Amino acid sequence: MKKFFSLLLAAAMLFALAACSNGDSEYPVKIANYTFTEKPKSIICLNDSVADILIACGYADRITARSDECTQQELKDVPSVGTQSRPNSQKILDINPDVIFADKNLVEETRKKIEAYDIKVLTIADAATAEDVRMLYTNIGAVVDGDKTGRKKGEDSADSVLLTLDDLQRLVPEREVETTACYIYDISGTSANKDTFSGQYFDYANAINICENTSGSNMIDTIKLSDPQYIFCAIGLKDTLLADDNLKNLSAVKNGNIFEINALEFRRRGNSMAKVLTFMIESMYPEISQSDESSQLQESKQESSKEESKEESLIEVKADHSLEITEDIYFGFGEETEDFKKVQNRLKALGYFNEEATGYFGELSQKAFMIFEKTNGLEVNGEISYDDLILLFSANAKPNGYKEESSKQESSKQESSKQESSKQESSKQESSKQESSKQESSKQESSKQESSKQENSKQESITVKADNSLTITEDTMFGLGDNDEDFKKVQKRLKALRYFNDDETGYFGEVSLKAFKAFEKANGLDEDGFASPEDLALLFSDKAKAAQ
Repeated sequence: MKKFFSLLLAAAMLFALAACSNGDSEYPVKIANYTFTEKPKSIICLNDSVADILIACGYADRITARSDECTQQELKDVPSVGTQSRPNSQKILDINPDVIFADKNLVEETRKKIEAYDIKVLTIADAATAEDVRMLYTNIGAVVDGDKTGRKKGEDSADSVLLTLDDLQRLVPEREVETTACYIYDISGTSANKDTFSGQYFDYANAINICENTSGSNMIDTIKLSDPQYIFCAIGLKDTLLADDNLKNLSAVKNGNIFEINALEFRRRGNSMAKVLTFMIESMYPEISQSDESSQLQESKQESSKEESKEESLIEVKADHSLEITEDIYFGFGEETEDFKKVQNRLKALGYFNEEATGYFGELSQKAFMIFEKTNGLEVNGEISYDDLILLFSANAKPNGYKEESSKQESSKQESSKQESSKQESSKQESSKQESSKQESSKQESSKQESSKQENSKQESITVKADNSLTITEDTMFGLGDNDEDFKKVQKRLKALRYFNDDETGYFGEVSLKAFKAFEKANGLDEDGFASPEDLALLFSDKAKAAQ
């Protein structure tokens, strides 16, 4: 028996999910030997990996009690019933939960005592592959929220978590020499190998796991023979490894490349996976933190400005259940409802919206939602669908990566007395090559502070030609705070037309915003500062008017 996981993956897993014959009904749901006839109202989570998955799916508030091992911040106020293996059975019976998520470490005596009171105890096994992770999410979702809604939410959440791992892998630079590493749970021989998904962290980090096929007493011999460049280990084990004379000649020891990772987090399958992989990549490839690409991709895939450091914190996203989301829910542009205030408050919490929540669906709200759609990989159309709302209010919603919230001045054509307020935005500091943030006057260019423009009649005119450098589709658009390689082409075009005179960084900051608004004004467009496909088509055409 391998000892290194508190979660066991049974060959077929213990889930065998089936819904009732009525395809429109969420319940009953059958799992192994249990049938759930309704949504569980009380859930006890002894399995900390399942707790991590529930959090990732936005179900943290459904957890009534937890084990001591469920140390996630989202559960800090949830009462504990003891350890995973030996919980206080009387506390559990007092709560009388509808379901308990456990693992194979729960002692049989306690299990039988609980089940004697008709309490369902589900033993949840670990995943070994990405497909297993998806199955884990969808089946847990089905138990918690029904065969249709829960399964879909589980599937979407799993895809989001796995996509984040893929995004992190793309940050890993190529090296001429292969990177070798391992993770050790304890000195007796427990390591992360190919039998669990934890072993795949090394694949995502483009590293060779030297303990891939090793366990037990052979582990130390394998490490000494393979001499990995990096050793990751459980907290508290580093000093033991450094004090071992048999390991003192290892490259990882000599070069100070032994790093501790909480063993509980290393085994979890929720948002903790992105946190663990981020730390591993940053430890093995420190050059990433010094490059233009940010290596902080928390919860989310969210990007922040290029001057973000490893210590910089991002918005902590938690599920929001304030809005009851049904399949027929709809918000129309120009309408004002109390429920839409909840949408505005959610957008504000994620950093997309910085106005008063009025309940009025106007241009500012629509543009904020379009930036949310783009950041979260949705179809960018400004239309709020059922699926969009499910993601928006879930823990998987990706926030705006910038700490200071944006604001856009409303024009007289925008929302009336019902309209959202027009608070002035605080400027966002741009990347290391960023645009300067000095205030431009209406007749000045950017922070390079060009001298005052000459009289129009005396200024030399330019011949405007079409520029085909940017491929413009119906999804091509840029808003304040975007950081995109393609936006460099927009800046270059604005510079060619004399609206912009700063570095082409790809960052849509205050200077670019003012330049684009100046272009909009000169070309008879709405001065909203949002680069829509139509605006971009004119900008790159020979019909674009240059600054005078």
